[in-house]
Amino acid sequence: MMKKLTALLLAFLMLMTVSSLGEEQPVLYAMAGYESSTGRDWNTNAFFSRMQEKTGIGFTFSQYSDATQWHSYAEGLTVESTLPHVLFKADLYGYETIELYRKGVLIDLTPYLQNCCPSLWALLETYPDVKDAITVTVDGQDVIIALPYINETPLNCGIWVNKKWLQRAGLNIDDITTPEAFEDMLTRFHEMYPGDIPLAFIGSFDLKFLAHMWGLYGNNYNMYVDEAGTAEFMPEDERFYDFVSTMRRWYAGGLLDHDGYIKTDSIRQITSASDNNPYGAVITTAVTNFLPSEWSRDYVLLTPIACDGKVTYRDYFGHAITGTFALTSRCTEDDITALLNWVDLLYSPNGAALASAGEKGAEYVIVPDADMTVEEMIADGTHQWQLINTSTASTVQIEQLITGGTTAPGYSADAFQRLYNEAGIKEMFEQQEKLRTTATRPFPYYTLDREQLQYISRLQNGEGSADGIGYWVDEQMALWILGEEELTPDSYSAFIARLYEMGLQEFKDFWQGIADNTAE
Repeated sequence: MMKKLTALLLAFLMLMTVSSLGEEQPVLYAMAGYESSTGRDWNTNAFFSRMQEKTGIGFTFSQYSDATQWHSYAEGLTVESTLPHVLFKADLYGYETIELYRKGVLIDLTPYLQNCCPSLWALLETYPDVKDAITVTVDGQDVIIALPYINETPLNCGIWVNKKWLQRAGLNIDDITTPEAFEDMLTRFHEMYPGDIPLAFIGSFDLKFLAHMWGLYGNNYNMYVDEAGTAEFMPEDERFYDFVSTMRRWYAGGLLDHDGYIKTDSIRQITSASDNNPYGAVITTAVTNFLPSEWSRDYVLLTPIACDGKVTYRDYFGHAITGTFALTSRCTEDDITALLNWVDLLYSPNGAALASAGEKGAEYVIVPDADMTVEEMIADGTHQWQLINTSTASTVQIEQLITGGTTAPGYSADAFQRLYNEAGIKEMFEQQEKLRTTATRPFPYYTLDREQLQYISRLQNGEGSADGIGYWVDEQMALWILGEEELTPDSYSAFIARLYEMGLQEFKDFWQGIADNTAE
Protein backbone atom coordinates (compact mmCIF):
# COMPACT_ATOMS: atom_id res chain seq x y z
CA MET A 1 0.00 0.00 0.00
CA MET A 2 2.84 2.37 0.89
CA LYS A 3 4.56 1.62 -2.41
CA LYS A 4 1.34 2.42 -4.25
CA LEU A 5 0.94 5.74 -2.44
CA THR A 6 4.58 6.61 -3.07
CA ALA A 7 4.19 5.84 -6.76
CA LEU A 8 1.09 8.02 -6.99
CA LEU A 9 2.87 10.87 -5.19
CA LEU A 10 5.85 10.63 -7.54
CA ALA A 11 3.58 10.62 -10.56
CA PHE A 12 1.79 13.72 -9.23
CA LEU A 13 5.06 15.54 -8.63
CA MET A 14 6.28 14.64 -12.12
CA LEU A 15 3.02 15.94 -13.60
CA MET A 16 3.37 19.22 -11.69
CA THR A 17 6.96 19.55 -12.84
CA VAL A 18 6.04 19.00 -16.49
CA SER A 19 3.14 21.47 -16.13
CA SER A 20 5.37 24.19 -14.63
CA LEU A 21 7.94 23.67 -17.35
CA GLY A 22 5.22 24.27 -19.91
CA GLU A 23 4.52 27.72 -18.44
CA GLU A 24 7.26 30.13 -19.46
CA GLN A 25 8.57 31.87 -16.38
CA PRO A 26 9.41 35.58 -16.60
CA VAL A 27 13.01 36.71 -16.56
CA LEU A 28 13.41 38.84 -13.46
CA TYR A 29 15.67 41.87 -13.25
CA ALA A 30 16.35 44.32 -10.43
CA MET A 31 14.92 47.82 -10.96
CA ALA A 32 15.48 50.91 -8.84
CA GLY A 33 13.90 54.32 -9.29
CA TYR A 34 12.08 57.32 -7.94
CA GLU A 35 8.29 57.56 -7.96
CA SER A 36 6.90 60.90 -6.86
CA SER A 37 3.26 59.98 -7.57
CA THR A 38 1.72 59.47 -4.15
CA GLY A 39 0.20 56.04 -3.62
CA ARG A 40 1.62 54.28 -6.70
CA ASP A 41 3.25 50.97 -5.79
CA TRP A 42 5.30 49.40 -8.56
CA ASN A 43 4.84 45.95 -7.03
CA THR A 44 1.11 46.07 -7.69
CA ASN A 45 0.92 48.54 -10.58
CA ALA A 46 -0.76 46.92 -13.59
CA PHE A 47 1.62 48.57 -16.05
CA PHE A 48 4.47 46.29 -15.04
CA SER A 49 2.40 43.09 -15.08
CA ARG A 50 1.04 44.00 -18.51
CA MET A 51 4.53 44.71 -19.79
CA GLN A 52 5.59 41.33 -18.39
CA GLU A 53 2.83 39.61 -20.34
CA LYS A 54 3.99 41.30 -23.53
CA THR A 55 7.75 40.91 -23.09
CA GLY A 56 8.36 38.03 -20.67
CA ILE A 57 10.39 40.39 -18.46
CA GLY A 58 9.56 41.13 -14.86
CA PHE A 59 11.28 43.05 -12.07
CA THR A 60 12.00 43.18 -8.40
CA PHE A 61 11.72 46.76 -7.23
CA SER A 62 13.62 49.22 -5.07
CA GLN A 63 11.19 52.12 -5.23
CA TYR A 64 12.04 55.48 -3.66
CA SER A 65 9.38 58.08 -2.85
CA ASP A 66 11.68 60.81 -1.53
CA ALA A 67 13.78 62.72 -4.05
CA THR A 68 16.63 63.47 -1.63
CA GLN A 69 16.91 59.83 -0.60
CA TRP A 70 16.77 58.66 -4.21
CA HIS A 71 19.54 60.96 -5.42
CA SER A 72 21.65 60.11 -2.38
CA TYR A 73 21.26 56.43 -3.22
CA ALA A 74 21.97 56.91 -6.93
CA GLU A 75 25.03 59.11 -6.40
CA GLY A 76 26.37 56.63 -3.84
CA LEU A 77 26.37 53.67 -6.24
CA THR A 78 29.75 52.16 -7.10
CA VAL A 79 30.86 49.08 -9.00
CA GLU A 80 31.28 47.40 -5.60
CA SER A 81 27.61 48.04 -4.77
CA THR A 82 24.87 45.49 -5.26
CA LEU A 83 23.67 47.17 -8.39
CA PRO A 84 20.19 47.01 -9.87
CA HIS A 85 20.09 46.22 -13.57
CA VAL A 86 17.85 49.18 -14.39
CA LEU A 87 17.35 52.75 -13.21
CA PHE A 88 13.75 53.60 -14.16
CA LYS A 89 12.05 56.95 -13.67
CA ALA A 90 15.61 57.76 -12.78
CA ASP A 91 15.34 61.58 -12.68
CA LEU A 92 19.09 61.73 -13.27
CA TYR A 93 20.74 65.12 -13.41
CA GLY A 94 23.29 65.52 -16.17
CA TYR A 95 26.22 65.60 -13.77
CA GLU A 96 24.93 62.42 -12.09
CA THR A 97 24.96 60.49 -15.35
CA ILE A 98 28.51 61.66 -16.03
CA GLU A 99 29.76 60.71 -12.57
CA LEU A 100 28.04 57.31 -12.57
CA TYR A 101 29.45 56.59 -16.02
CA ARG A 102 32.95 57.57 -14.97
CA LYS A 103 32.66 55.27 -11.94
CA GLY A 104 31.68 52.38 -14.19
CA VAL A 105 28.18 52.13 -12.73
CA LEU A 106 26.26 53.15 -15.87
CA ILE A 107 27.03 51.98 -19.38
CA ASP A 108 27.13 53.67 -22.77
CA LEU A 109 23.98 52.71 -24.68
CA THR A 110 25.07 54.24 -27.98
CA PRO A 111 26.30 51.00 -29.65
CA TYR A 112 23.02 49.21 -28.95
CA LEU A 113 20.27 51.70 -29.75
CA GLN A 114 19.89 51.30 -33.50
CA ASN A 115 19.49 47.50 -33.31
CA CYS A 116 17.81 47.10 -29.93
CA CYS A 117 15.56 50.16 -29.97
CA PRO A 118 14.12 50.57 -33.48
CA SER A 119 11.14 52.62 -32.26
CA LEU A 120 13.33 54.99 -30.26
CA TRP A 121 15.83 55.19 -33.11
CA ALA A 122 13.09 56.26 -35.51
CA LEU A 123 12.06 59.01 -33.10
CA LEU A 124 15.67 60.20 -32.77
CA GLU A 125 15.83 60.50 -36.54
CA THR A 126 12.57 62.47 -36.53
CA TYR A 127 13.72 64.69 -33.67
CA PRO A 128 17.52 65.04 -33.99
CA ASP A 129 17.50 67.64 -31.23
CA VAL A 130 16.54 64.86 -28.81
CA LYS A 131 19.66 62.94 -29.75
CA ASP A 132 21.64 66.11 -29.10
CA ALA A 133 19.97 66.43 -25.71
CA ILE A 134 20.85 62.90 -24.56
CA THR A 135 24.37 62.83 -25.97
CA VAL A 136 26.92 63.67 -23.29
CA THR A 137 30.60 64.36 -23.82
CA VAL A 138 32.66 62.58 -21.18
CA ASP A 139 36.43 62.89 -21.32
CA GLY A 140 36.28 63.72 -25.02
CA GLN A 141 33.93 60.86 -25.92
CA ASP A 142 30.29 61.32 -26.97
CA VAL A 143 28.09 58.81 -25.16
CA ILE A 144 24.39 58.21 -24.49
CA ILE A 145 24.07 57.14 -20.88
CA ALA A 146 20.38 57.71 -20.15
CA LEU A 147 17.28 57.59 -22.33
CA PRO A 148 14.65 60.36 -22.53
CA TYR A 149 10.97 61.00 -22.53
CA ILE A 150 10.12 62.62 -25.87
CA ASN A 151 7.33 65.18 -25.98
CA GLU A 152 6.36 65.64 -29.62
CA THR A 153 4.43 68.85 -28.93
CA PRO A 154 6.11 70.26 -25.83
CA LEU A 155 4.43 72.80 -23.63
CA ASN A 156 5.92 76.24 -23.87
CA CYS A 157 5.44 79.49 -22.08
CA GLY A 158 3.05 81.36 -24.37
CA ILE A 159 0.87 84.46 -24.52
CA TRP A 160 -2.76 83.39 -24.19
CA VAL A 161 -5.42 85.94 -25.16
CA ASN A 162 -9.05 86.04 -24.04
CA LYS A 163 -11.20 85.47 -27.16
CA LYS A 164 -14.25 87.16 -25.61
CA TRP A 165 -12.24 90.31 -24.91
CA LEU A 166 -10.84 90.20 -28.45
CA GLN A 167 -14.31 89.95 -29.92
CA ARG A 168 -15.61 92.86 -27.87
CA ALA A 169 -12.56 94.92 -28.90
CA GLY A 170 -13.29 94.14 -32.56
CA LEU A 171 -9.94 92.38 -33.00
CA ASN A 172 -8.77 89.13 -34.56
CA ILE A 173 -5.83 87.28 -33.05
CA ASP A 174 -4.32 86.81 -36.51
CA ASP A 175 -4.03 90.59 -36.88
CA ILE A 176 -1.73 90.91 -33.84
CA THR A 177 1.53 90.74 -35.76
CA THR A 178 3.58 93.68 -34.44
CA PRO A 179 4.47 95.09 -31.01
CA GLU A 180 2.33 98.13 -31.87
CA ALA A 181 -0.69 95.91 -32.62
CA PHE A 182 -0.11 94.02 -29.38
CA GLU A 183 0.05 97.27 -27.42
CA ASP A 184 -3.12 98.49 -29.14
CA MET A 185 -4.88 95.28 -28.07
CA LEU A 186 -3.81 95.74 -24.42
CA THR A 187 -4.88 99.39 -24.55
CA ARG A 188 -8.34 98.45 -25.77
CA PHE A 189 -8.60 95.83 -23.04
CA HIS A 190 -7.68 98.43 -20.44
CA GLU A 191 -10.25 100.88 -21.77
CA MET A 192 -13.00 98.22 -21.84
CA TYR A 193 -12.26 96.85 -18.35
CA PRO A 194 -10.29 99.51 -16.43
CA GLY A 195 -10.48 97.56 -13.17
CA ASP A 196 -9.16 94.32 -14.65
CA ILE A 197 -5.79 93.13 -15.92
CA PRO A 198 -4.94 93.41 -19.63
CA LEU A 199 -1.82 91.21 -19.33
CA ALA A 200 -0.91 88.97 -16.39
CA PHE A 201 2.64 87.79 -15.75
CA ILE A 202 4.86 86.53 -12.96
CA GLY A 203 8.21 88.26 -12.62
CA SER A 204 10.95 89.04 -15.10
CA PHE A 205 11.03 85.43 -16.28
CA ASP A 206 7.58 85.70 -17.88
CA LEU A 207 8.17 89.15 -19.30
CA LYS A 208 11.26 87.97 -21.19
CA PHE A 209 8.96 85.94 -23.42
CA LEU A 210 7.71 89.29 -24.75
CA ALA A 211 11.26 90.21 -25.76
CA HIS A 212 10.87 88.16 -28.93
CA MET A 213 8.93 91.11 -30.35
CA TRP A 214 12.27 92.95 -30.32
CA GLY A 215 14.14 89.98 -31.78
CA LEU A 216 15.53 88.89 -28.41
CA TYR A 217 15.57 85.59 -26.58
CA GLY A 218 17.88 83.82 -24.18
CA ASN A 219 18.10 80.73 -22.02
CA ASN A 220 17.89 80.73 -18.22
CA TYR A 221 21.33 82.34 -18.17
CA ASN A 222 20.21 85.06 -20.64
CA MET A 223 22.56 83.58 -23.24
CA TYR A 224 22.02 82.79 -26.91
CA VAL A 225 24.22 81.75 -29.81
CA ASP A 226 24.09 83.88 -32.95
CA GLU A 227 24.41 82.65 -36.52
CA ALA A 228 28.20 83.00 -36.38
CA GLY A 229 28.40 80.72 -33.35
CA THR A 230 29.15 83.52 -30.88
CA ALA A 231 27.68 83.23 -27.39
CA GLU A 232 25.88 86.50 -26.70
CA PHE A 233 24.45 87.96 -23.48
CA MET A 234 20.92 89.21 -24.20
CA PRO A 235 20.86 92.23 -21.81
CA GLU A 236 23.92 93.67 -23.59
CA ASP A 237 21.97 94.02 -26.82
CA GLU A 238 20.77 97.59 -27.38
CA ARG A 239 17.31 96.20 -28.18
CA PHE A 240 17.07 95.08 -24.57
CA TYR A 241 16.97 98.74 -23.56
CA ASP A 242 14.03 99.33 -25.92
CA PHE A 243 12.26 96.21 -24.65
CA VAL A 244 12.55 97.17 -20.96
CA SER A 245 11.65 100.78 -21.72
CA THR A 246 8.44 99.59 -23.40
CA MET A 247 7.63 97.30 -20.45
CA ARG A 248 7.97 100.32 -18.15
CA ARG A 249 5.60 102.34 -20.32
CA TRP A 250 3.07 99.51 -20.46
CA TYR A 251 3.25 99.07 -16.70
CA ALA A 252 2.82 102.78 -16.04
CA GLY A 253 -0.15 102.83 -18.44
CA GLY A 254 -1.96 100.03 -16.61
CA LEU A 255 -1.44 97.45 -19.36
CA LEU A 256 0.52 95.03 -17.16
CA ASP A 257 -0.59 93.44 -13.91
CA HIS A 258 0.57 95.77 -11.13
CA ASP A 259 1.01 92.76 -8.85
CA GLY A 260 3.00 90.79 -11.41
CA TYR A 261 6.16 90.96 -9.32
CA ILE A 262 4.56 89.73 -6.10
CA LYS A 263 2.06 87.13 -7.34
CA THR A 264 2.39 83.40 -7.85
CA ASP A 265 0.00 81.00 -9.59
CA SER A 266 -1.39 79.92 -6.22
CA ILE A 267 -2.08 83.52 -5.19
CA ARG A 268 -3.77 84.54 -8.44
CA GLN A 269 -5.63 81.25 -8.85
CA ILE A 270 -9.36 81.31 -9.57
CA THR A 271 -11.09 78.02 -8.80
CA SER A 272 -14.72 78.71 -9.69
CA ALA A 273 -15.90 79.28 -13.26
CA SER A 274 -18.75 81.39 -11.86
CA ASP A 275 -16.29 84.05 -10.68
CA ASN A 276 -15.37 87.10 -12.74
CA ASN A 277 -12.47 86.56 -15.11
CA PRO A 278 -10.18 89.61 -14.78
CA TYR A 279 -7.52 88.52 -17.29
CA GLY A 280 -7.41 89.74 -20.88
CA ALA A 281 -4.15 87.94 -21.64
CA VAL A 282 -1.77 85.81 -19.59
CA ILE A 283 1.80 84.60 -20.01
CA THR A 284 1.91 80.96 -18.92
CA THR A 285 2.36 77.39 -20.17
CA ALA A 286 -1.37 76.68 -19.80
CA VAL A 287 -4.22 78.86 -18.55
CA THR A 288 -5.42 75.96 -16.42
CA ASN A 289 -2.37 76.53 -14.21
CA PHE A 290 -4.42 79.10 -12.35
CA LEU A 291 -7.78 79.45 -14.11
CA PRO A 292 -10.73 77.01 -14.15
CA SER A 293 -10.53 74.36 -16.86
CA GLU A 294 -13.90 75.57 -18.16
CA TRP A 295 -12.19 78.79 -19.24
CA SER A 296 -9.39 77.14 -21.19
CA ARG A 297 -11.33 77.28 -24.47
CA ASP A 298 -11.90 81.00 -23.96
CA TYR A 299 -8.22 81.64 -24.68
CA VAL A 300 -6.27 81.54 -27.92
CA LEU A 301 -2.48 81.38 -28.19
CA LEU A 302 -0.74 84.29 -29.87
CA THR A 303 1.50 83.32 -32.76
CA PRO A 304 5.00 84.66 -31.99
CA ILE A 305 5.61 88.04 -33.59
CA ALA A 306 8.42 88.41 -36.11
CA CYS A 307 11.07 91.10 -35.80
CA ASP A 308 12.71 92.19 -39.06
CA GLY A 309 11.11 89.21 -40.77
CA LYS A 310 12.47 86.64 -38.30
CA VAL A 311 10.88 84.94 -35.29
CA THR A 312 13.16 84.46 -32.29
CA TYR A 313 10.84 82.84 -29.78
CA ARG A 314 12.35 80.76 -27.02
CA ASP A 315 11.83 77.00 -27.02
CA TYR A 316 11.62 76.61 -23.25
CA PHE A 317 11.06 72.90 -22.55
CA GLY A 318 12.18 71.30 -25.81
CA HIS A 319 11.25 67.83 -27.00
CA ALA A 320 13.41 65.93 -24.51
CA ILE A 321 13.20 65.24 -20.79
CA THR A 322 16.49 63.55 -20.09
CA GLY A 323 17.71 61.04 -17.52
CA THR A 324 14.66 58.77 -17.32
CA PHE A 325 16.20 55.32 -17.93
CA ALA A 326 19.69 53.82 -17.63
CA LEU A 327 21.35 50.41 -17.44
CA THR A 328 24.13 49.49 -15.04
CA SER A 329 27.29 47.47 -15.48
CA ARG A 330 25.57 44.55 -13.75
CA CYS A 331 23.95 43.81 -17.13
CA THR A 332 25.41 41.20 -19.46
CA GLU A 333 25.24 41.65 -23.23
CA ASP A 334 22.07 39.53 -23.27
CA ASP A 335 20.59 41.60 -20.45
CA ILE A 336 21.28 44.83 -22.34
CA THR A 337 19.53 43.54 -25.44
CA ALA A 338 16.52 42.26 -23.48
CA LEU A 339 16.08 45.39 -21.37
CA LEU A 340 16.47 47.77 -24.30
CA ASN A 341 13.90 45.72 -26.23
CA TRP A 342 11.63 46.09 -23.18
CA VAL A 343 11.95 49.87 -22.91
CA ASP A 344 11.70 50.32 -26.68
CA LEU A 345 8.07 49.23 -26.48
CA LEU A 346 7.38 52.52 -24.66
CA TYR A 347 8.64 54.44 -27.70
CA SER A 348 6.00 52.79 -29.91
CA PRO A 349 2.34 53.91 -30.16
CA ASN A 350 1.06 50.72 -28.50
CA GLY A 351 3.50 50.97 -25.60
CA ALA A 352 2.95 54.70 -25.14
CA ALA A 353 -0.81 54.08 -25.00
CA LEU A 354 -0.31 51.34 -22.42
CA ALA A 355 1.74 53.70 -20.26
CA SER A 356 -0.58 56.72 -20.51
CA ALA A 357 -4.09 55.33 -21.16
CA GLY A 358 -3.95 51.69 -20.07
CA GLU A 359 -5.19 48.51 -21.70
CA LYS A 360 -7.77 48.63 -24.46
CA GLY A 361 -11.00 47.13 -23.13
CA ALA A 362 -9.96 47.68 -19.51
CA GLU A 363 -9.37 51.43 -19.22
CA TYR A 364 -10.40 52.69 -22.66
CA VAL A 365 -12.33 51.64 -25.75
CA ILE A 366 -12.10 52.53 -29.41
CA VAL A 367 -15.17 54.25 -30.86
CA PRO A 368 -16.89 53.21 -32.99
CA ASP A 369 -16.02 49.76 -31.75
CA ALA A 370 -13.25 48.15 -33.78
CA ASP A 371 -10.77 45.34 -33.31
CA MET A 372 -7.58 47.24 -34.04
CA THR A 373 -4.29 48.14 -32.45
CA VAL A 374 -3.33 51.67 -31.56
CA GLU A 375 -1.08 51.83 -34.62
CA GLU A 376 -3.94 50.67 -36.82
CA MET A 377 -6.29 53.23 -35.27
CA ILE A 378 -3.79 56.02 -35.97
CA ALA A 379 -3.33 54.87 -39.57
CA ASP A 380 -7.10 54.57 -40.07
CA GLY A 381 -7.87 58.03 -38.68
CA THR A 382 -11.65 57.53 -38.56
CA HIS A 383 -11.83 56.18 -35.00
CA GLN A 384 -11.30 57.77 -31.62
CA TRP A 385 -10.78 56.43 -28.11
CA GLN A 386 -12.43 57.27 -24.84
CA LEU A 387 -12.04 56.32 -21.21
CA ILE A 388 -14.49 53.71 -19.94
CA ASN A 389 -15.03 55.46 -16.63
CA THR A 390 -13.82 59.03 -16.21
CA SER A 391 -14.92 59.06 -12.57
CA THR A 392 -12.16 56.60 -11.68
CA ALA A 393 -9.45 58.33 -13.73
CA SER A 394 -7.37 59.30 -10.69
CA THR A 395 -7.41 55.74 -9.35
CA VAL A 396 -6.53 54.35 -12.77
CA GLN A 397 -3.63 56.81 -12.98
CA ILE A 398 -2.14 55.37 -9.80
CA GLU A 399 -2.95 51.68 -10.19
CA GLN A 400 -2.87 50.95 -13.93
CA LEU A 401 -0.66 53.58 -15.56
CA ILE A 402 2.97 54.62 -15.17
CA THR A 403 2.72 58.20 -16.48
CA GLY A 404 2.36 60.99 -13.95
CA GLY A 405 4.74 61.66 -11.11
CA THR A 406 8.40 61.27 -12.01
CA THR A 407 8.89 61.17 -15.77
CA ALA A 408 9.12 57.67 -17.27
CA PRO A 409 10.92 56.79 -20.50
CA GLY A 410 8.76 56.82 -23.63
CA TYR A 411 7.08 59.43 -25.76
CA SER A 412 3.87 61.41 -25.95
CA ALA A 413 2.43 59.61 -29.00
CA ASP A 414 0.59 62.75 -30.10
CA ALA A 415 -1.10 60.97 -33.02
CA PHE A 416 -2.82 58.75 -30.43
CA GLN A 417 -3.60 61.57 -27.99
CA ARG A 418 -5.17 63.69 -30.74
CA LEU A 419 -7.73 60.91 -31.27
CA TYR A 420 -9.08 61.21 -27.73
CA ASN A 421 -12.85 61.70 -27.92
CA GLU A 422 -12.85 65.27 -26.63
CA ALA A 423 -12.93 68.29 -28.94
CA GLY A 424 -10.81 70.38 -26.60
CA ILE A 425 -7.84 68.03 -26.97
CA LYS A 426 -7.55 68.62 -30.71
CA GLU A 427 -7.83 72.36 -30.18
CA MET A 428 -5.13 72.25 -27.48
CA PHE A 429 -2.70 70.57 -29.88
CA GLU A 430 -3.53 73.08 -32.60
CA GLN A 431 -2.78 75.93 -30.21
CA GLN A 432 0.53 74.49 -29.02
CA GLU A 433 1.50 73.86 -32.64
CA LYS A 434 1.81 77.63 -33.05
CA LEU A 435 4.78 77.58 -30.70
CA ARG A 436 6.24 74.21 -31.68
CA THR A 437 6.71 75.25 -35.29
CA THR A 438 8.18 78.69 -34.54
CA ALA A 439 10.12 78.35 -31.29
CA THR A 440 13.83 77.58 -31.35
CA ARG A 441 16.44 76.96 -28.70
CA PRO A 442 18.52 80.08 -28.02
CA PHE A 443 21.45 77.90 -26.97
CA PRO A 444 22.45 74.38 -28.06
CA TYR A 445 21.79 71.45 -25.76
CA TYR A 446 24.58 70.96 -23.25
CA THR A 447 25.30 68.88 -20.15
CA LEU A 448 27.48 70.31 -17.41
CA ASP A 449 29.46 68.17 -15.02
CA ARG A 450 29.32 68.96 -11.32
CA GLU A 451 32.41 71.18 -11.34
CA GLN A 452 31.14 73.21 -14.29
CA LEU A 453 27.69 73.55 -12.72
CA GLN A 454 29.11 74.79 -9.42
CA TYR A 455 31.37 77.25 -11.25
CA ILE A 456 28.65 78.82 -13.37
CA SER A 457 26.08 78.74 -10.55
CA ARG A 458 28.42 80.89 -8.46
CA LEU A 459 28.54 83.49 -11.22
CA GLN A 460 24.82 83.25 -11.99
CA ASN A 461 23.48 83.27 -8.45
CA GLY A 462 26.34 84.79 -6.49
CA GLU A 463 27.59 83.96 -3.04
CA GLY A 464 24.98 86.16 -1.39
CA SER A 465 21.48 87.28 -2.25
CA ALA A 466 22.20 90.07 -4.72
CA ASP A 467 25.62 89.61 -6.28
CA GLY A 468 24.83 87.08 -8.99
CA ILE A 469 24.64 88.03 -12.66
CA GLY A 470 21.28 86.35 -13.28
CA TYR A 471 19.82 87.69 -10.05
CA TRP A 472 20.89 91.25 -10.84
CA VAL A 473 19.45 91.20 -14.38
CA ASP A 474 16.01 90.21 -13.06
CA GLU A 475 16.24 92.61 -10.11
CA GLN A 476 17.24 95.59 -12.25
CA MET A 477 14.49 94.80 -14.77
CA ALA A 478 11.96 94.92 -11.92
CA LEU A 479 13.32 98.20 -10.55
CA TRP A 480 13.06 99.86 -13.95
CA ILE A 481 9.65 98.44 -14.90
CA LEU A 482 8.10 99.27 -11.54
CA GLY A 483 9.52 102.79 -11.78
CA GLU A 484 11.56 102.46 -8.60
CA GLU A 485 14.63 103.48 -10.60
CA GLU A 486 14.67 105.51 -13.81
CA LEU A 487 15.81 103.81 -16.99
CA THR A 488 18.12 106.13 -18.94
CA PRO A 489 21.11 105.53 -21.23
CA ASP A 490 23.36 106.36 -18.28
CA SER A 491 21.61 103.99 -15.84
CA TYR A 492 21.66 101.28 -18.47
CA SER A 493 25.41 101.75 -19.02
CA ALA A 494 25.96 101.61 -15.26
CA PHE A 495 23.95 98.39 -15.15
CA ILE A 496 26.18 96.77 -17.79
CA ALA A 497 29.32 98.04 -16.03
CA ARG A 498 28.21 96.47 -12.76
CA LEU A 499 27.61 93.15 -14.51
CA TYR A 500 31.20 93.15 -15.73
CA GLU A 501 32.34 93.87 -12.18
CA MET A 502 30.40 90.72 -11.19
CA GLY A 503 32.34 88.68 -13.75
CA LEU A 504 30.30 88.98 -16.94
CA GLN A 505 33.31 88.49 -19.21
CA GLU A 506 34.24 85.31 -17.35
CA PHE A 507 30.60 84.27 -17.58
CA LYS A 508 30.49 84.84 -21.35
CA ASP A 509 33.80 83.07 -21.91
CA PHE A 510 32.45 80.01 -20.13
CA TRP A 511 29.38 79.85 -22.35
CA GLN A 512 31.45 80.44 -25.46
CA GLY A 513 33.47 77.37 -24.53
CA ILE A 514 30.30 75.32 -24.09
CA ALA A 515 28.97 76.56 -27.43
CA ASP A 516 32.24 75.70 -29.17
CA ASN A 517 32.24 72.19 -27.69
CA THR A 518 28.67 71.49 -28.75
CA ALA A 519 29.43 72.68 -32.28
CA GLU A 520 32.34 70.25 -32.75
